[in-house]
Amino acid sequence: MSKQFKGHVLDDNGIGIGGVKVTITGTGVPADKFTTTDSTGSWLLTLQEEVNSIDVTLTFSKPGFGTRTITNPQPTAELSGYIDPNRGGVLDLAGLYDSGKWKVTSLKTEVQDILNQEIKDIYKFVSDNPGNYILEIESSESKVPNADNEEGKKRDNEFKTIPGSLAKARATALKEYVDKELSKLYAQDSLAPDVIPVVSFGVIDNVGGDDWDGIDADATKYKQFQYTRIKARFITEPDIDISLDKFCFSEFKLQINYTGGGHTCNAAVFKVYVNDILIYRDDGKGYASLNNKTQVRWLDAPVESNQYRLASLDNQPGDIGGERYNQFTINKTLAKQLLDKNPNGYLIILECTNPTNITEEEDPAEGSNGYEGNCHKGVGTIKVISPDGSESTLDITTPGQRDLKVPMALLDPCNPLIYLLDPNELKEGIKIKEAEYWKSISDKKLTQKSKYRFWFYMIEVHRKSVYFQRIPNYDYEGKINDIISNIKKLKRTGDITEDEYNKLINLTKGVGSYYNENTNINSTIPSASNF
Repeated sequence: MSKQFKGHVLDDNGIGIGGVKVTITGTGVPADKFTTTDSTGSWLLTLQEEVNSIDVTLTFSKPGFGTRTITNPQPTAELSGYIDPNRGGVLDLAGLYDSGKWKVTSLKTEVQDILNQEIKDIYKFVSDNPGNYILEIESSESKVPNADNEEGKKRDNEFKTIPGSLAKARATALKEYVDKELSKLYAQDSLAPDVIPVVSFGVIDNVGGDDWDGIDADATKYKQFQYTRIKARFITEPDIDISLDKFCFSEFKLQINYTGGGHTCNAAVFKVYVNDILIYRDDGKGYASLNNKTQVRWLDAPVESNQYRLASLDNQPGDIGGERYNQFTINKTLAKQLLDKNPNGYLIILECTNPTNITEEEDPAEGSNGYEGNCHKGVGTIKVISPDGSESTLDITTPGQRDLKVPMALLDPCNPLIYLLDPNELKEGIKIKEAEYWKSISDKKLTQKSKYRFWFYMIEVHRKSVYFQRIPNYDYEGKINDIISNIKKLKRTGDITEDEYNKLINLTKGVGSYYNENTNINSTIPSASNF
């Protein structure tokens, strides 16, 4: 008997998250069985296989969000032939009545036993869900001629001349029986709900299918229209609703390295910031040094000399032109601090620095910085080592101008994945999304609830401009102020609730996540189309 699982995935602002992969696994579940949430965060999975929920696991995952699992999830609907006391269901007596029989007492003893047990399960279902259930009987017959085969044949003429009469008689008799048994259970229940549960009628005199051909009354084309069903269902189904954290407090190692060729100088020392917080190398130094043109003997020079000061900045004096490595460990405590500062992930920023304050050109006798006190531009790589040991490496263009802070790359906080930042391309992506969301907000066909979601996205897309920092000539403050004015109008007109208003205003102040369903961090370099 098949089971149905459905629900919503939300963020901590109550906004549906699109693009979440919902995977179901377990004994008897087909491999690679999954679905993806739509733009409202809704999802639905149906298993046709015979599986036990206790063996099932649901996994919810999306880059940029924490992964959630639910074991032994309760189906929101049981597409079966019986009533589940926790979820409801359908009991179909199709094929259990003898021809022309309509009384419950005419059902076989074993069928009546099943029915009585099902009524107990119905009672538990309705008593556990007061005010949120529907009990309904549906009944149908085919176009095969009917006759009253109960003792006394009181309805024989009615059954033969009025279509649907047999179906109606079965439904009526079943309702009377079920109502009577539910009333008995109610009387025995010391914690009974306020109202005695009763069954209502749906369509109980349906007639369907082909005209009878006079040959085989038991043919499938007739049998499929011969049913009497009791439905016990929720008015509002209790979906499997979960929320996903917008980041993971990941531990990882960050390296700023030089592993290429053609770089031989003492002009490559950089302060490393993550989310505007200066981080320190594992040996306590507040910089990454790619310097590689010093002599070992310089370490014997006076400590105030340029030679000593430059050699002390070189990770391996004497290895001229060699590779250089600088490692920074991001532990859970630091990761939380960084992500509290910026929930979008880890923005790596390098600042060209010149700790020795040497500005003259090459002077082998003194040791020199070269580059007139600036830095060698474009000589490094960034490497990320995740807790499981996997690595991701990216070539970067290190900044050349002294004291200039330049965003280099963005790390997804859960994987972590890393990609380059291209200010011009990001600016184009923001323009495209801005136009798309304004169009959605202006769409007269959308409900205010839907528009609220797009206001949320609009704020998100503008907040990215601050996150990426150096998008040229981008008036972030002006954009956000325009949005705030519109949000205030919506509150005055009653189009959004007080709670929605507060959430949107908080977002404009920097509270919450930068992620929405359009975020794509799986590509190496984000483009305008997947911004």
